[in-house]
Amino acid sequence: MPEVFFCEKALAAVEKNFRKTDVHLFGKGSCSRLADMNLNKLDQAAKRANKLHLDVFFQAKTHKSSYPFPVIITEQDTWQYCVSGFLQERISALPVEGPFLRPNLLTLPEYLNTRTLSDTTAITIDVEDLFYSLNHVHLLPAVK
Repeated sequence: MPEVFFCEKALAAVEKNFRKTDVHLFGKGSCSRLADMNLNKLDQAAKRANKLHLDVFFQAKTHKSSYPFPVIITEQDTWQYCVSGFLQERISALPVEGPFLRPNLLTLPEYLNTRTLSDTTAITIDVEDLFYSLNHVHLLPAVK
């Protein structure tokens, strides 16, 4: 892939998914909100994290003509990892309803095995909206 094409796709993907912010102010503000909500264990775990930001990389879908460039995010060793674990633990207790909704990825094979997929040779699953895009000011108190 030509470097210019890569740079254009990468910039477009980042601009679609992120807002420019000062990670130091945002991280400290998020931790102070945890303390304000008396989530002391979570606050301490978030403060011990080594990184204030998510890491981003890309994987071009070369099997598609327009070469979509999804952003892949890793939260390893960040305060966001601590908060996402807290949220996931509480959100996973909520009942999941709907014909295509799965409570977690491990239930997908069983779901697909119970369906008639005779004309299907492949599927693709794109995850667009994760809880990073939700308003944490309202989300954390709701799951607390």
